[in-house]
Amino acid sequence: MRNIALSLILYLIILSLTLLVCVAQEGENEIDIKGSRQAFIFGKQHYNTGKYADAKELFSKAINMDLNNVEAYYYRALSANKDGTLQKDISFYTLRLNTNKDDYRIHFGLACSYLILSETFEGKKEDARKELNNVIALDKNGPFRNKAVELAEQYKIKLTTPPFNIMDHKWIFAVIGGIVLLLIIILATIIRKSVATFSGSIIITNPQGQIMLNNKLDSLPKKDKKRLTIGSGNFNDIILAGGNVENVHAELIPIKFNKKDRIRIIPLQMSKISRETGDKTEQVYEDLLWDNDTYKIGDYKLNYSNPLIGPRPSGSIMGAGDIAFPTPVPKSNILPSPSVATTSPVPPSQTGSGGTTLPSPPPSSSEDGFSF
Repeated sequence: MRNIALSLILYLIILSLTLLVCVAQEGENEIDIKGSRQAFIFGKQHYNTGKYADAKELFSKAINMDLNNVEAYYYRALSANKDGTLQKDISFYTLRLNTNKDDYRIHFGLACSYLILSETFEGKKEDARKELNNVIALDKNGPFRNKAVELAEQYKIKLTTPPFNIMDHKWIFAVIGGIVLLLIIILATIIRKSVATFSGSIIITNPQGQIMLNNKLDSLPKKDKKRLTIGSGNFNDIILAGGNVENVHAELIPIKFNKKDRIRIIPLQMSKISRETGDKTEQVYEDLLWDNDTYKIGDYKLNYSNPLIGPRPSGSIMGAGDIAFPTPVPKSNILPSPSVATTSPVPPSQTGSGGTTLPSPPPSSSEDGFSF
């Protein structure tokens, strides 16, 4: 504990000494703006009465009190010219630039000296122009830059436009970033609207009228996000065990139709699907689903619900806006493909790939998917 206390005391002593040094330096470098203005006013009075040496001394004092007193630099050069010491001032500024070439105040003092001298020697305007350009490049938005532009207009000197430096305009990065973010949001919105998604919900009932599944389509697990398969095979997304359902019976696919998310149902491997409309039943080969449409898949019934789409228009089983798909070639004309999956139902003991299993009554449980 004693060592900790001694270390703390030593730390406080060092901190106090450091603060004292900083305060002392701050006092030495303190800017006396009021005193600088007062010295500048007195200097102009002496200059106007022809006391140029005294005026130069007061302008120098004003600069020492406030290095940013931009007007004092110009009047100091005027006084030095009248006093005959202007060339001495040019040598002084030039020497200072050897050790501090990025100080725009030194460049400005030298520019003022060249401007006054150019009234006698026209060739000095080029030297003045060079130094004024340096001031503008170094003091980008400060008072010395503004005064340099003003003096260039007064002496009719054409300044060189400094090259554009994007680091001097960092706000541009924020604007570009905002534009890029906005474009990303717009692009993402366009893509999202152009990609069809599953909409609506389905209710599947068994031959005895028991509800086996009642879910929104977008919430059902899918092996392929672009389709939802129905069949008795355990690799389907919705598994209908038994009930005259083929191994791979049908699939539901989301599409964009009239700028809306719609669902179409497609029978697979020559399976049969029929749509029930009132007391009328018709076999379909590919159909666009409407609200409250009912389809028979084997001995099961699938009812589709989507109030945003509305019911199938009356007067036509197909309905306005549906897609008229061609009638497929009769089954007898189709040669079987070796890659076609078997149509024999998979025994319940083989079910187990993660689909939604809907067993035939009486209800039984499967190892994967939903259990009823």
